[in-house]
Amino acid sequence: MKYAILSDIHANLHAWNAVKDDMELEGVEAVVCLGDIIGYGPRPVETLDSVCSSSNYIVLGNHEAVIEGSFDRSQFNDEAWKMIDWTGNQLSPDDGKFFEQLPLVIEMDSGTSKILFVHGTSFQPESFSYIIETESAMEAWNACDADIIFAGHTHETAIFMLKEGHVSKRKVADFSIKPGRRYIVNVGSVGMPRETDFRAGYCIFDTDSGQISFKKVSYDFEAFRKDVLDIIGESEQSRHVLSCFKGSQHKPIKEQLDFVPSTVSQILSRQMVFREKMSVRADGMPPPRQFRLNRAAIGTAKEVKSKSSRKHPGINKKLWFSICGFFLMIAIAATLVAIFIPPPKAIPIETAGKEEPAAVGAATAENKTEVSDRKTEPAPTPEVKPVETKGISLPKRKEIIPVAPSTVGVRLETNFGNGSKYIKVSGQDNSSLPEGWRESSAWGDPMCSYSFQPEVDGGFLKCDGAAKGRMLIYHEFNGLAPGKTFKITLKVKGTAKSEVYVAFGALEKPWNVYDNAALRLPGDWKDVTTMLTCGQVPANTPSGFMIYARSPGAFGIMSVKVEEISFLMR
Repeated sequence: MKYAILSDIHANLHAWNAVKDDMELEGVEAVVCLGDIIGYGPRPVETLDSVCSSSNYIVLGNHEAVIEGSFDRSQFNDEAWKMIDWTGNQLSPDDGKFFEQLPLVIEMDSGTSKILFVHGTSFQPESFSYIIETESAMEAWNACDADIIFAGHTHETAIFMLKEGHVSKRKVADFSIKPGRRYIVNVGSVGMPRETDFRAGYCIFDTDSGQISFKKVSYDFEAFRKDVLDIIGESEQSRHVLSCFKGSQHKPIKEQLDFVPSTVSQILSRQMVFREKMSVRADGMPPPRQFRLNRAAIGTAKEVKSKSSRKHPGINKKLWFSICGFFLMIAIAATLVAIFIPPPKAIPIETAGKEEPAAVGAATAENKTEVSDRKTEPAPTPEVKPVETKGISLPKRKEIIPVAPSTVGVRLETNFGNGSKYIKVSGQDNSSLPEGWRESSAWGDPMCSYSFQPEVDGGFLKCDGAAKGRMLIYHEFNGLAPGKTFKITLKVKGTAKSEVYVAFGALEKPWNVYDNAALRLPGDWKDVTTMLTCGQVPANTPSGFMIYARSPGAFGIMSVKVEEISFLMR
């Protein structure tokens, strides 16, 4: 059975239509989409409709995850973030509900091989990490038992092979799977390849023969370019989209990435939607196009509900509430009578015209005395057995869950309220920073100024950016290592609903970010906290702790504290 496996269409409708036509010529029987149908491109609605109507299976990409709200958009750079906002405005709430249905991973048993489909990697798929080098490939294999992993996300076609414990990155070419070997196949990108050949790319997997072949399809790029300029308009966003095709001709893949994968601390602290894996079996018949049906069902749910309410009108609401209120008043009255009015005493029945015999009267008196005596005896207290409480069974997580954090030590602490410790910033007449802090900027020239501002209780550092870009200050930070976790506490204030970011990263090219997080700025002075966990930290690379925000805008910092913490793991 022939499967077409594709990824990262990114709302490039022209590229998708060309691939769809090519799949028909190739006799493809089923289509698996590895996510990122939307984002960047100018036609997200039309592309999503067409892909859903043609695909048999779809997994969640990071661009779908950020639209439906289970992912932190601060992990995208400025240009990608702007395009996410634009794309979100084109889509409907029903599209977000559809994305909530998509699984992170699909497993398939072809009869001869175990296959796994994922957008980024099988190792913590909710982090949307990349498989670029042999180390990340080994992590992906160790996280599952699949013989073949099909992935996308990097926008670059690639093949990794594991044979007798040895990992190798092979030249991209058609090949047949062999017993005793494991493979990772990156299918590239349909809509935005990060390769010198930016034709639309996808791959075909024949489960009967075990053959995997790579396809490159030409399409009308000028028509796509016209779409970008006409629909998105002449703007920074459209220039960024078109520059991706030029930049891919000379930049290494790592320098083209516009997204920072989640670390363990971000996954644990975020309200992430953890989805179950979907398991399917390949056979002689194509699987149903369930995602087309599910999306259609979401889109028509409201219409069906409104039609049914018109065809079958309910009873008069006023009559219904009147009847319910009447019976409720009766129930309340009966309850009050039972509580406050005692029951009537029993009256003995006397025999008319006859006197009661003395013997009977005496016996009755004795009986009354005995009854009275019995009533005064305290009733025996029943033995109360302790109730056995059963523990609540919580869903198990694959990751090790940290509990009971403890502070190892304070690694960096600065009080920005002491104006005597400020030093003038070299080359800037109106800027000064506390000793040890430096300033930088990126993604434009924000025309920043940093200055001490006195207040009644001391003072604070004011960071002000007058133009578009990014304001950034940093402090050298030693002792970073993979897996180390730090608690960050900032006392800040700024414009309502704006954000400030904290990060650990390299202070030299390629400016790797080891972890970052966004913090909502309060309107008045307040402590805000988050956690950062370091990823891979290259040896002999100077690192720093960074605080930054987008400009134009301004924010104030009164103090910062960076504490290393450890967890008791379970």
